Amino acid sequence: MLKVFVLIGVLIISYFSYLTWWKSIPEIPQIAFVLQNHFQKSGIQTKATSIPYSVGGVVAHIEYTIDDYPVAISVSVYQDENEAKKALDSIEQSPNLNFPIQNGELLLFLVHGEEDDMKKNILKAFRSLEI
Repeated sequence: MLKVFVLIGVLIISYFSYLTWWKSIPEIPQIAFVLQNHFQKSGIQTKATSIPYSVGGVVAHIEYTIDDYPVAISVSVYQDENEAKKALDSIEQSPNLNFPIQNGELLLFLVHGEEDDMKKNILKAFRSLEI
């Protein structure tokens, strides 16, 4: 029985090691830069980082960080609007992913976010992006 737990542990560690160190980080798609420029025009200065992902239907996962703000903005770019809608339906059920919003093939959510003025500005800017 111990061998089974050790084997499962090794497999889990290997998988996350692959995602962390060996899997190439995908390039940031153009739509992510369009969103970043839109955030900046809305007064939200962000830095975009591409994050490795392993979710079906996802073209890219981008994390936007804001200086002196504890919560990153997570945006997934999906193959199409229908894939994003399916993901939105499942994300809305998660207690850890707050304020999920879909805009075309983009899906935004904040991890452990609280309602404050910055969140309102982020959500307003995301909603107003015309894709």
